[in-house]
Amino acid sequence: YLYNKKVQEELRRSHAEAVSSEEMMGIAIKESSQVVFEYSIQTGILKKKAGVSFPLFSGFGTEAKVKAVLDRGILAEESVPVFLELFETIKTEESVEGIFKAEEDGCVKWYRILMKNIYDENHDLLNTVGIVDDVTEKKVQEELLEIGEKEKKALQKQAERDGLTQLYNAAAVKSKVQELLEHADPYSDCHLFV
Repeated sequence: YLYNKKVQEELRRSHAEAVSSEEMMGIAIKESSQVVFEYSIQTGILKKKAGVSFPLFSGFGTEAKVKAVLDRGILAEESVPVFLELFETIKTEESVEGIFKAEEDGCVKWYRILMKNIYDENHDLLNTVGIVDDVTEKKVQEELLEIGEKEKKALQKQAERDGLTQLYNAAAVKSKVQELLEHADPYSDCHLFV
């Protein structure tokens, strides 16, 4: 009787901890821009478990087949192979990650999917879980940096070269020769100036 009572108390305590952990995770996910889902490798069904509303699941409730998501046409054409590859690769890999572009109502968004297989002690697959995260802001910043670098190079080229001949101008030649002389090894480097 005492043993059963201890076991029941331990089960109640474990259950309370599990419920508390689940509620904490739910709160954390609701406050983020993430969606947590399960993926059944056998059936190809995605099940939304927690998180914000997300175009991947809109119109399907909490479940959707991967093919149904593609049929909605929200994925940009160049992202379809990336999206499909993620769901093929997770069948043989422990985890996969990819970024894809979605277009809905004229609005372009970028999302990152991270999926991980969960195994038991015999390395049998128990579940596949995933997280979808909105990374639009990060991608926009990367694109702006890329554009800035291109513009910087174009301005530098314009400042260093003659507009007609595309040869280095006098200031650029002086700067490059000075740099070369400062960093050159006089015993091993050989240069010619014409």
